[in-house]
Amino acid sequence: MAACMSWLPHLAVVTPLPAVAFGADYGEEVNPASQFKTKTIPDGIMPPLPDFGVLAENPLSRWDDQNLTLTTNVPILGNFLARMHLSNGAARINVAAIQLSVTPLNGTAESITITDSLDGRSAVKSFLGQKGNDASSIYVSNHPNGLQNVSAWTVSTAKFSSSNTKSISPRSIVYPSDDTLTIGKEWEFELKSGQPITFHKFVGIASTDKFSNAQLIASQASRNATNDGWDVLLAEHTAIWNQRMERKVVDYRNPATGNLPINDTLAEVDQINAAEKYKFDNDSVLYSWTSGRYGNATETGPTLDYEYHINTDVAKMMLDYRGITNNEEYFKEELWPVVESVGHTIEGVLQKDDQGKWNIWDMTDPDGWTNHVKNGALTQASFFQIMNSIISIKK
Repeated sequence: MAACMSWLPHLAVVTPLPAVAFGADYGEEVNPASQFKTKTIPDGIMPPLPDFGVLAENPLSRWDDQNLTLTTNVPILGNFLARMHLSNGAARINVAAIQLSVTPLNGTAESITITDSLDGRSAVKSFLGQKGNDASSIYVSNHPNGLQNVSAWTVSTAKFSSSNTKSISPRSIVYPSDDTLTIGKEWEFELKSGQPITFHKFVGIASTDKFSNAQLIASQASRNATNDGWDVLLAEHTAIWNQRMERKVVDYRNPATGNLPINDTLAEVDQINAAEKYKFDNDSVLYSWTSGRYGNATETGPTLDYEYHINTDVAKMMLDYRGITNNEEYFKEELWPVVESVGHTIEGVLQKDDQGKWNIWDMTDPDGWTNHVKNGALTQASFFQIMNSIISIKK
């Protein structure tokens, strides 16, 4: 949810499209920028915010451990309070839902515009299939670049309580442009002071990778969730997570302090000793960042001179498992060989320069835009951490 300001307070409830990233198109962005810009304050100097009272007692965001939902309180210039709840469907894997409540605090009636949008800016390396609206919903489908026969469908249905409004304008459909994946619908409301309006958004998502009729599945998921309502979805979501956590999740916190165990695999900075130049050996392992739709390691990016951090990601997960579970036997037999092999890989990647410093000469960092650079910050830091951990364990 982005809180935006124009002449009238404007609230946008935004759902990103599935970020389909198949194919090997490294050219220009497929999708132009969306018109739905996030803008939190008007141009110029931001005036002092009024004391909203409720925010003095509650943090802006709160995680509900019982219902497993996130609630965010947002003060909006013009004396509004917006409260949003997020829930993805643990019980309904094709559904995500948002509940937004907006309360005018000015003492007078207020006019607002609420926009429900499917924001296509996140659907990179893909192109538009269809988009449009029916009596109750908006929808978009997109295809991975080069795969016309594969489709992902996103359908959004919105509903709101109108008992606290003085007037509601008819819905209007917003198209930023015909060739973008973004579509939205908006309503104008005149709200009574101090009385909230509640807005619900139920999103159905499906792709032909899993469902032969993805459009129907996504539409039905959105429609059924809308008909059942927020309370039913939240009850389902809470029940299934409570069941899962009761059965499988163990709390490793110290009951006296509430703290997690200290990671004992970290070592001092000077423990790393890279005095020799290494090459890949038979004990190395080299994972590819992406394997492509058809299992080809070079489908969307090379294994060498690319995102080496995937190797340290794998090792870090295994080291974290050891630190959390203290299961030394399983770690030694199943995980340590992989961690040690990643260490051999790091030794092969690092090269020593004339000044005696170790470098990664060609790599890509995880943001995806730091392509083919020297010594990317995250990758270098991850190499350093994993090597320190390996040295510490071997001691």
